[in-house]
Amino acid sequence: MPTSSQEAKTLTVIPSSLKKTVSSVVNSTIEIPHTFEQLIIHTLTRNFRNATRTVRAPLKLPIKPDHVLLKIIYAGVNAGDVEYSNNGYLSGTKEEISSKLPFYPGLEVVGLIALVGDEVKNLKVGTPAAILNMGAYSEFTMVPSELIIPVESPYLEVVAMLASGLTASIALEASHMESGETVLVTAAAGGTGQFAVQLAKLAGNKVVATCGGKDKAIFLRDLGVDRVINYKDESVKDVLKNEFPKGVDIVYESVGGDMFDSCFDALATFG
Repeated sequence: MPTSSQEAKTLTVIPSSLKKTVSSVVNSTIEIPHTFEQLIIHTLTRNFRNATRTVRAPLKLPIKPDHVLLKIIYAGVNAGDVEYSNNGYLSGTKEEISSKLPFYPGLEVVGLIALVGDEVKNLKVGTPAAILNMGAYSEFTMVPSELIIPVESPYLEVVAMLASGLTASIALEASHMESGETVLVTAAAGGTGQFAVQLAKLAGNKVVATCGGKDKAIFLRDLGVDRVINYKDESVKDVLKNEFPKGVDIVYESVGGDMFDSCFDALATFG
């Protein structure tokens, strides 16, 4: 099985159509403003538009000795942002949580290092970098240097690798996936599922994938899935029982409920 770094190199090769755009961004001068725009959560509600507003904040300089200032180029959008704006991840009463506002949504970031603290020796200004840290919906973000993930270039596909890609990579690595196995992926056309599909195929495995809808089925076949199960047209449980009587070696399951039960029952011995 490829290591995580090998997987990342395979999945983050810059498309030729993006190289010109990426080059112009990397070679541009990074101006350090006195203020910058950022999106904040100012009230708790599932209506993300009502929960947030754009504000202009001062850029606090000089930065801490062990910190890095990152100019954000792309930020990822996640369903978790809605949970965050509705107090989905924090403990305490709504009143207690509200007293701590504002919050800073957005988790996935790719950009360029604009400034480094005096104690940061392993990173340079202009280095393309990614981070997983709250506060992505902003022009700049300041974080401890240990959170910085240097990347080849700051193009938008890197953002998708951060939460969805790493989730799939870590899970499959934990499963001790090898070559020549049968891997079942549920919700395979989703954000993390499609990464699991590609990583399993890259490792030389047969991939069975579930989805709901013809367009998703076509997408998965284009990714190289060996057997697509469209649960709107056929029973996942019956297909697994009839076509894979010995079971599957690995299940990457992210749906839960009846789907989890069907997949669990379909696991091979020692799977």
